[in-house]
Amino acid sequence: ASRPTLDTEGDVPFERGAAEALKAAIEDATALQAYATNRLEHLSLMVAPVSMAGTEYPVLMRPAVDRVSDMASQIWKQHGTPHNNLRFVLQEGGVLMNSNDLIFDYDLSSGILMVVLSDPVPEQLLRLTFDDPSDFALDSVSGLSGTWLNNNDEGTASDSSRSSIAAAGDLVESFEEDGRQGVRTRGRCVLQLAQPVNLSGRWTLSVWTHAPHVLEHPGYRCLLDGPTTESRILLALHRKKIGYYCREGPLGQNANLIDSDIYDIENLSEGWHHLAAVGAEGRITYYVDGQQVGSKQCTDVMLSGPICFVGNSARGRVNEAFSVMSDLRLFSAAALPEQIRA
Repeated sequence: ASRPTLDTEGDVPFERGAAEALKAAIEDATALQAYATNRLEHLSLMVAPVSMAGTEYPVLMRPAVDRVSDMASQIWKQHGTPHNNLRFVLQEGGVLMNSNDLIFDYDLSSGILMVVLSDPVPEQLLRLTFDDPSDFALDSVSGLSGTWLNNNDEGTASDSSRSSIAAAGDLVESFEEDGRQGVRTRGRCVLQLAQPVNLSGRWTLSVWTHAPHVLEHPGYRCLLDGPTTESRILLALHRKKIGYYCREGPLGQNANLIDSDIYDIENLSEGWHHLAAVGAEGRITYYVDGQQVGSKQCTDVMLSGPICFVGNSARGRVNEAFSVMSDLRLFSAAALPEQIRA
């Protein structure tokens, strides 16, 4: 910078002072490059892919050196999950991570979904984390926010008599315990999704809930429902029973609940519990804390069609709100039992 005569593409007269300055600059740059390369290779990051059931698998990785396949191997070594049967998908955008790519090549800020499948990666249809007090109704898949509705004794899903939850905010509140965050709903409130989520024959529903559940009256507790009154309740709770409820289809009014020694809403130990339902090939199978509690035949109405309401039935006026919900997910594939256990 102090010798403008050097600022040219052509030959310039040799001057020892200028030459030594240039040589020193090159050596400094080489040393800086070696230092930066060394430090970059040793930068470590705790990566925690999450299974379809919401379980984290934390492993310490070096993103600038380790590849996605190395992450699968570390999960196998530390957690016992077969590394040759894992796929990783970015939570935001649903991008499938290539096994040969460096972890550094991906933006991990939105988190990683770990799928224990060698088959094509299932699409995540719906995810409600319920962890943002400013917007409990946000679906992170679509990026759209639904509307909390306050069911009353007279209203139906389309009636103007139903009011926004803003008019009864005490029915929805944040709930956090043991490091897991969710939402607690009361009364007869229900979340109407911003747009329907369409089922196409095979699906998996996953949600965490917190016991104890105090039943105020003998109605059902419904997790998901279709566009009309009790048309497609994928998961219903009632005393010691878990199952589905449907008013549509050839069977008409159809409640299919499973008696189970494993599941009892009033006797579950205090704390978090995982509930899952898998629909495929004319059946819905239910799991509580990774254990299968039963399976019931169902009509095509239960396996295909739109889901529009969360946390209660579409009507809701004879049912209690579901109570505590955390990390609710809906996938376009039927999970295997080992995936549910994971």
